[in-house]
Amino acid sequence: MGKYQEAEETMERSLQLQQQEGSQFLHAKIKFEKGDLIGSKDLLKSLSKTQDVELGQAAILSMEGKYEEALEKYSNVFHIIGFRPDVAYSIAHCHYRLDQHHDALVILDEIILRGQQIQGSDEAVPTAISSHMAITIDKSALQNTFLIEALNLKIAVEYDCGKILQARQTWNTMPIGRDEDIDAVSLHNQAIIHIDDDTDHGLSKLIYLLNNPPLPSETFMNLIVLCCKYDLDNQAADLVIENRQLLQLSLPTALNEFLETYILVKTSTDEALKRLERLSVIVAQNIRKLKKKVQDIKKRGDDKALRRATKTLSESMQLFVPILMTQTKIYWDRFDYRSAEETLRIVEDICNESEAWQINMAHAIFMQQGDRYDDAIGYFAALIDRKKNQRLLEVSPIAIANLCVAYIMVKRNDEAETLLKLLEQQEEHSQYNNEHDLQSHHSCIVNLVIGTLYCERGNFDFGIDRICKSLQPYEEKLGADTWYYAKLCLLTLIDKTSKQMVEISDNLTQSIHSFLDDVYVHGVDISAALCPVGDGHTSSKNQTKCISDETRILKHIFLELLVA
Repeated sequence: MGKYQEAEETMERSLQLQQQEGSQFLHAKIKFEKGDLIGSKDLLKSLSKTQDVELGQAAILSMEGKYEEALEKYSNVFHIIGFRPDVAYSIAHCHYRLDQHHDALVILDEIILRGQQIQGSDEAVPTAISSHMAITIDKSALQNTFLIEALNLKIAVEYDCGKILQARQTWNTMPIGRDEDIDAVSLHNQAIIHIDDDTDHGLSKLIYLLNNPPLPSETFMNLIVLCCKYDLDNQAADLVIENRQLLQLSLPTALNEFLETYILVKTSTDEALKRLERLSVIVAQNIRKLKKKVQDIKKRGDDKALRRATKTLSESMQLFVPILMTQTKIYWDRFDYRSAEETLRIVEDICNESEAWQINMAHAIFMQQGDRYDDAIGYFAALIDRKKNQRLLEVSPIAIANLCVAYIMVKRNDEAETLLKLLEQQEEHSQYNNEHDLQSHHSCIVNLVIGTLYCERGNFDFGIDRICKSLQPYEEKLGADTWYYAKLCLLTLIDKTSKQMVEISDNLTQSIHSFLDDVYVHGVDISAALCPVGDGHTSSKNQTKCISDETRILKHIFLELLVA
């Protein structure tokens, strides 16, 4: 029942129980559940060396972050007793914490396979109650399989590896019927992996967990980070103020300071920039020391020490990159792209292998235009070349778009076309294999950017043609955001035509009318308004114009221009 204090008090009142070795082990387990690792460890030392005691000691080592030692103990017991779901899960968890993702997935897949076989047997057959009610699941059998725990850990591994689609597919196999059956860890993971599609709903789930402990230890940090990511600075500031103690307990000092500084950016940019510069210097110096330590350990050939040092270095880099990018973004928002580039160059020695550093360096150089396009191409191409073999959709679409634009600006149009064709091929392959919409808008965004570039340079025939093609098929790619950029180009054309700066050809007129007719058909139920994340509502057709309404207005204007 989780009433550990009452259990311990009952045990302490009974001298007879205290003298029994089995009860001593139970007492050690109670202390472990209460978080008294020292007390639990002392009790286990006094007991005979059994498999349960070994597992208890392994659990304590894992809680202390000594995953290599814990893994060794778990593995020893596992080889003696054979497959047991809870022990197998603990081994997988140690592998995960040691960043040994492949080893973790091998074990997790075995747990999941065995668990699903048990759930599918006569012992625990899921039974549909009715079309509108959930599925009944044998909960005791489910708990013994560690199926849900294994699925959640697999989701964590896939998410950490950037495989969001696979994580969602794994979530869909979760044997959970009703919403009230979802445990805290599953609810947390569900919110995280779907946060980009339904941000408000995902954040509300994390807030629910925060207000209803016990909750996964990562919940508060993820909630703050996501509020920052989606520019919900007021909500982030309120959470920090309301949970100051939790912030200090759950986050490392440097991360704590960074998040508080990040929230400060909107209200006091200069002060935030000073803090970020100071924090960046401190963390960068630590990373340089860690890199030297890793090199020294490699020379000694100490594999265990190397794994520990490499993990520490990786964790430090995970903190440093957001600090650096936030610092750079302040210059970016001021249109000071040269200072953004200089900030990134200072730490090139420690960040040149980071994709985030490479892509932001490329963007900073690209925005300086002029004779910098070739330099930008070098950075963009180095990043994209590694992904060309069936992984191009993992690259940010705006990076691909900017590379194509840079190619066009230096008259290397053939290379831009080749890259676009490769992107479209991989997108078609992704859709053929039901790899859903995380990757279906790449070519749309790239064509929108290229079309906008040509319209800006006055080549409306080619630019509008790109814009029209970018939204096909309409049922997949037409939305408030993509329509926003498409109509900007059409409005620019209207503006320049009305001022007699350009003349619309017959072919272009026909293409525009056909495009607007198609968009009209598919845009009836799609709001034309961009709804900001976190505003608590979605614009409805009754509150604002739909896309079809705007196409009718635009077509009317083009017809008037034609008559004039």
